[in-house]
Amino acid sequence: LVDPNGEDFETEIDYNNKTITIKATYYTINSNRELLQKGIDMWNNQSGQYSYVMGEGENAMDFTINFELSIAEGNYETDVEAFTAMPQKQSFNFVSLMDKVVDNDNNELRGSSEGNIVYISNNHSIIGFDQPRTVAHELGHTLGCGEMRMPGDLMVSGGRGSSIGINDIRSIMYKAGYENFGMISLGKGKSCDNPQSGDVTGFVRKK
Repeated sequence: LVDPNGEDFETEIDYNNKTITIKATYYTINSNRELLQKGIDMWNNQSGQYSYVMGEGENAMDFTINFELSIAEGNYETDVEAFTAMPQKQSFNFVSLMDKVVDNDNNELRGSSEGNIVYISNNHSIIGFDQPRTVAHELGHTLGCGEMRMPGDLMVSGGRGSSIGINDIRSIMYKAGYENFGMISLGKGKSCDNPQSGDVTGFVRKK
């Protein structure tokens, strides 16, 4: 699948090696690269932890789920340079650090995401603020994760946990068009509906 509807990531199926690789590229300025890499690593380290099983019995095929998130190459000193360097209408994302991130009611946030654009607060005085965790949380939204209810989960809004669980992987796979069996426990806010397609049916399991 090569990003058929302009979403923020794509999946690559390798039938020979039985893998499904979730790919996404993020643009940011040079001074943000180290922090962004920490958030990316939290997702890439999930490679091989889960699989997607299609079919039943002797016909079942088990595909290992891998993550291949990366930072775009380039020497960008300003947000404008990084943003305008993104190829238009392709699966790329933009990450920016801001002195203050607020919602529509002017409440201060640790981070936020609007489609493929991510904003991370640089205000370290926020109580309980873990900046790398916030980066990974917002990257999860660009991959299709909603706000989760599970205690300790990375995708709990305002939480402190960094665990990436099966519900998070199910959400990503569902958003990418892989129908999967099993409840996805969502909190308020962003959801994982509107999948790209629904013609690949199976289920996610922990390896």
